[in-house]
Amino acid sequence: MTMTAVSPLPNIAAISSAVGGGVTVITATQRLARYLVSESAQHRSSVSRFPKILSLDAWLRQEWRQQAETSETPRRLLVSSEVEALWREVISRYESQTNAFSLLQPEAAAVLAARCRASLKDHRVPVASEKVRTSFVSELDTTCFLKWLDRVDIRLKHEGWVMPEDLPELIANEKKERGSEVWFLSEEAPVPSVETALSSRFKVIRWFHSDPVESGISTTGYSTREAEIAAAATWGVRQHENGRVSAIVLADYQRDRPLLEHELRELFGSSDQAFTDLPVNFSRGIELAKVPMFRDALLLLGLIVQDLGRAELTALLRSPFFTWLDTDRNDKSAVITHLFNSKRAVFELRHVLEALGKVVPKSPLETALSAARVDRLSSLRLYASEWRDRISSLLQTAGWPSASGLDSVEYQQLELVDGLFDEIEANSLDNEPYPLTLFVSRLRSVLSEKLFQPQTDVGKLQVMSLADTTGLSFEAIRIVGATSESLPSKPSLLSFIPWEICRSYQISKIDEEAHDKVTARLIGQLSSVGEVSCTYHRISDGTAKLASRFCDLSNAEVHSVARSNKGIVAPLESIDDSAGLITNLPNQQAGGVSLLEQQASCPLKAHLNHKLGVRPLESEAEGLTPGERGGVLHEALKHLFSSLKNSDQINALTAVDREVLIEAAADEAVRGLKAPVRERVGLSALDLERQRLSGILAAWLEVEGSRDIGFTVELSEAPLEWECEGLNLSLKVDRVDRLSTGQRIVIDYKSSAGQSATDWSQSPLKSPQLPCYSQVIADVETIAIGQVSINEPGYLTLGADIGLDDADKKNKKAMDRAGVSELAGLKDQWLADLRSLVRAFVDGSGTPTPSPSACRYCHYAAVCRAHLVSDWDAEEALSGE
Repeated sequence: MTMTAVSPLPNIAAISSAVGGGVTVITATQRLARYLVSESAQHRSSVSRFPKILSLDAWLRQEWRQQAETSETPRRLLVSSEVEALWREVISRYESQTNAFSLLQPEAAAVLAARCRASLKDHRVPVASEKVRTSFVSELDTTCFLKWLDRVDIRLKHEGWVMPEDLPELIANEKKERGSEVWFLSEEAPVPSVETALSSRFKVIRWFHSDPVESGISTTGYSTREAEIAAAATWGVRQHENGRVSAIVLADYQRDRPLLEHELRELFGSSDQAFTDLPVNFSRGIELAKVPMFRDALLLLGLIVQDLGRAELTALLRSPFFTWLDTDRNDKSAVITHLFNSKRAVFELRHVLEALGKVVPKSPLETALSAARVDRLSSLRLYASEWRDRISSLLQTAGWPSASGLDSVEYQQLELVDGLFDEIEANSLDNEPYPLTLFVSRLRSVLSEKLFQPQTDVGKLQVMSLADTTGLSFEAIRIVGATSESLPSKPSLLSFIPWEICRSYQISKIDEEAHDKVTARLIGQLSSVGEVSCTYHRISDGTAKLASRFCDLSNAEVHSVARSNKGIVAPLESIDDSAGLITNLPNQQAGGVSLLEQQASCPLKAHLNHKLGVRPLESEAEGLTPGERGGVLHEALKHLFSSLKNSDQINALTAVDREVLIEAAADEAVRGLKAPVRERVGLSALDLERQRLSGILAAWLEVEGSRDIGFTVELSEAPLEWECEGLNLSLKVDRVDRLSTGQRIVIDYKSSAGQSATDWSQSPLKSPQLPCYSQVIADVETIAIGQVSINEPGYLTLGADIGLDDADKKNKKAMDRAGVSELAGLKDQWLADLRSLVRAFVDGSGTPTPSPSACRYCHYAAVCRAHLVSDWDAEEALSGE
């Protein structure tokens, strides 16, 4: 029988008349079915029977239940969590038996495999045929999928189980008297399996769909996604105030719904205690797995069975759903800082326990995780009911969900916990004990399947995905996020199905043209009933975005973030905040050199770092960081010059002795790295570091051996104290040499060039480190930067000669430019400049002095905002394009 395609969609009067004449109406969505039942009520008499209007999913399940009730063989329809569990079990068992196809995690492979089987069933692909099976064995991944599929089908047949995609075929195979006519209301044609099922039950099939939109939709552009969402919320409130039936249609519903809901709650004043007072209806709820309360519980369980990345661990430790001993202290931040100081990218349970034990011992979180480790939960195998008891006890020990701070919506979510555990226990696949990893997977699957929707009053403003608007009527519609990558949506990936199969059987899920047609029909239907407009954003996460092809950009404006921000109209108050916290004297101050350097380059940086203790979290690193490489180089030089005390010993070295000393210094320096650093970088990186150090030390000894003025090493990596203006600064000098002339040279090691002698001769000082050392150490006649590297090692000096021709020549020119013949001519000015820096720090000076050198590696841009004006100018330029 041939299906007839009809457009446009019928109106309520036509549907009511058809239903009264015995026609069954099947809709693509449950929402449209409810809408038609409600709207058609005014066309029915009070004694008429309930109309035959139902969604496709409801019709399939209804027909299957009737069939199952009369069947001699009992069958059970699996729920989504059971389907995923079955696929995961089959894939894991196959991998363990064959050691094949390990590129995908079983959990991810199970989701993809389930989607591929559903597509094969939808399009009635005869997998049993030799021709089809030959296509599958062309590649490794499709071959594995075919073997998984055979095992799943055998298990389904043996157990009497049915998956949702099997229903159309089972219905079509049953001989039954056919009804007169069915109307199928959908913008997408029924898949072949559904069409066959409908043909087995009805004599006439009419597929109704809308006409596609013929012209572009009026569009407004925004500079960022956040600005676009804020503007959409403002538009929605305005429609609500005008009493119009309206819809905000999100092109990417799952991504944009949370931010839009936040903006709407702010505008409607329905946050916190008035959470359920929001006069907005959302077409879809939020997956429980993404609800913060359950998301954080999954993170806690995940830490027990696997490593967590930085973002996941931060979310877990910052969660408000676990109890902390002292909420007034910043323990969460201290634990995160301690963990991030290791520079690891991922963290094991032992790492987290170590940090908790040092910062907040005996805290509920540490107690729970310690118990999990002692009880070896990750290696146990228990029944679902036993896991339920263990996990419930674990979460309770951790203080989850910290019930005293829950709002009404979170209490609604908490009430679902028992039902979630009940569903896991009811899983028919779990007849034997299984590990915690599988229980966590089951819990995540159940949480992902369940949608949470807080109960709110029915309102005239709807927030929907585009697919949910099928057949519905609105006076005003705003399509939000209409970028080229979201509208139309991208086809699904079905990488387990060979391309020739997809092409031969016209599998629509991967067909871009099919997606485009459906999107055009959905927008066309909305345009036929109300005013439709589009918005899109130009930038998201730093990436440029293009407008959808459905957008009409001929009159599009691009609004900036600031112009769309509802708070910009608030009056601003000016305050005098020229000075920060004043230091109480006397005071012992650590990080003396860093303090002086930062005070000289940017007082705000010194104030934030050394007075307020505001420091960024350490970034992750796989190998040694530049700071760690610099530290290990200093240690190697310290060990080297603890053996070589003077120039005579250096010049007396044989090649063998030199090599032995260099290797010993490099080994000692690498061995001195802390255990967490050694563990993080691994032995291979440490061996490479030894080789690097050996090369650098050899090159540096060549430089030291070429000095024609004898010297003795007096100090190496020595701590110093300097009192200035009541502030005691802790310093550490890299090296001090006593020349044979009786003069002292103070040396600071650098691994790369980047400084000029003019930085010492200018006032105010740009580089106060070595001038400061010259005030602390007596008889210093030369300050020097030792550029310790394989490429162009050497000295940059200011003061008396040190016995290196090249360095001494440059030094003579620098002294002439400074207008002095010896270092003593600069020391008085240095002391005045140093005192000025210290006084400014003590007095709380926090004025930012932006410059390329000061801002290049600065972590305080969010506080300083020195480049706010330039960013604003850039935004203005973008808006004017």
